[in-house]
Amino acid sequence: MKTVFSTLLRFVLICLILFLNADISDAVDIRVKLSGPGKFSVSSAGNISLTDAKNKSHNIGKSPALSVSSGTVTIGKNKFALPVTLKSGNAIGFKGRRYRGTFRITKSGELVNVLNIDDYLRGVLKAEANPNWPFEYLKVQAIVSRTYALRESQAAKSRGYDVTDTTSSQVYHGMSAETPRTDQAIRDTKDKVLAYGNELAFTPFHSDSGGATANNADVWGRDLPYLRSVKEPIAYQSPNSNWETRISPSELSAALQKVAPNLGAVQDIKVLETDQNGRAVNLRIIGAASSAVIKASAFRTAIGPNKLKSTFLVLSGTNETKQAPPNTKAVSEQTPKIEINMKEELTSKEDELLTKLFTEGAFTNAEMMDILMKPEKRKEYLYKAIVRRSQPNQEISAPSNSKNEPITSGASIPFSNGYFIFRGKGWGHGVGMSQYGAMNLANSGWKAERILTHYYPGTQVKTAATKK
Repeated sequence: MKTVFSTLLRFVLICLILFLNADISDAVDIRVKLSGPGKFSVSSAGNISLTDAKNKSHNIGKSPALSVSSGTVTIGKNKFALPVTLKSGNAIGFKGRRYRGTFRITKSGELVNVLNIDDYLRGVLKAEANPNWPFEYLKVQAIVSRTYALRESQAAKSRGYDVTDTTSSQVYHGMSAETPRTDQAIRDTKDKVLAYGNELAFTPFHSDSGGATANNADVWGRDLPYLRSVKEPIAYQSPNSNWETRISPSELSAALQKVAPNLGAVQDIKVLETDQNGRAVNLRIIGAASSAVIKASAFRTAIGPNKLKSTFLVLSGTNETKQAPPNTKAVSEQTPKIEINMKEELTSKEDELLTKLFTEGAFTNAEMMDILMKPEKRKEYLYKAIVRRSQPNQEISAPSNSKNEPITSGASIPFSNGYFIFRGKGWGHGVGMSQYGAMNLANSGWKAERILTHYYPGTQVKTAATKK
């Protein structure tokens, strides 16, 4: 009896293990939407073949022009019913970028890049993170991005694609975003995902939490135990640690038409509720004709996530810019003297200095993106940053130890000279991992798994059983 029971128990355990692995696995390929229907060209160093809906192959040359509409794709005088697949022995180009894998044009006319999950991540990491940041952070980003893509793949069976190539999913730039360091981080974390229990975790991330992340329930409406607000354990500064934006009543009224129609001219904005760390949750918008209660996250989306950078609003007057006299000692300490030869590649010392300046917020958001996407301009930006820090009477943000308290429930957004003045901390929706926060923890010696379980408490790093 004991032997039979032991055998049965082993069988049950094996079945359970297989079942659990199935929950955190997915197909090895990811489908990335690059474009909707329309006219466009693709190209390759070699001939491109088109496989039609009947599985018949057609040679369409090296740089065909395509017109996609009404369930068909037209190439020259030939029309093919959708879906079709485009393949080449070389990378396929689209809108100035090259891509691994194949292209598929779905029945709905979307142009989709289909490729191996790790090749997909090679096109994501540099676009979502600075490849010069600590290697432990790059491993964190690889695990988070892999988990996100696989989870989206599980949820997208009825769509012709899993993810987009924009911030609505994860930014993906194909082969132009591949670097040796990010490639190594992907290899070092191969098949590693973040799981909650026996399922893939939902792993959203954002640029900067401003000091504490947001509750998922306050932003997207679902209470997930591993996506509740957590404080940053170590303080840090980023380019968006403090920000300010001014918006006119007419601009607000126009932006809020979809979420709060018929308000009339906006007269007052009150913070009705904040979370445990002071991040705004609900706002009351009072207009000339009516009023409405709106989630702070929905308000931010309506205004524009690049204009209203976060819902972590702070008290009036805590984020004023000030004029500061030159501080020779501070400049020399932060930016050591270094001779720059603009005609040569960055030296290792210059590269270290650029990374330091990047993390200290020496560049604007547009400059940071330009640095990441155009490595050939890194020396030029290094020179600009050093010149800026050596110039007298530069405008600087209030020091990090200045008063910067969250706005309180019942307070109104200040109004001055015809504008509502929003001041806040951080950038992004605030849910899940803060990229600047995670980078700071990696700089402080935290390992990847510890960083992940801080931002997604209750989760575990597991190995996904991907299907070949």
